[in-house]
Amino acid sequence: MTNEIRKYTEIRVVGPISVSSSGGYYANLRYRCNGKYKLINIHLNSGAMFRVFTVDLKFPLYFQVAVRQSVYELLGNPKTRFYETDRYGNERYDDLRYYDAEYVKSLMLNVWG
Repeated sequence: MTNEIRKYTEIRVVGPISVSSSGGYYANLRYRCNGKYKLINIHLNSGAMFRVFTVDLKFPLYFQVAVRQSVYELLGNPKTRFYETDRYGNERYDDLRYYDAEYVKSLMLNVWG
């Protein structure tokens, strides 16, 4: 095993997870690129998130695997919080209208494609 220096490190998807009225689930992806922290918002639904990484942003395979692992852990953690935002920008963590626990389970199954 080699001790290669990697461009991307500390790759982690962090919650809480935003749930949109259209059924979209979003979280923040935090990572270091050449020593500087970056934060981007990612769409957790379908394979769209990974098409962006492979086609548009061209992240290496180790980065994609780390993101998938982190998404899987975040969705499977019972302490992960979900929220919705109303039209005024207020976040609501209780009485969610669009959150679906069964759908979250299906997202977990589809993480590894």
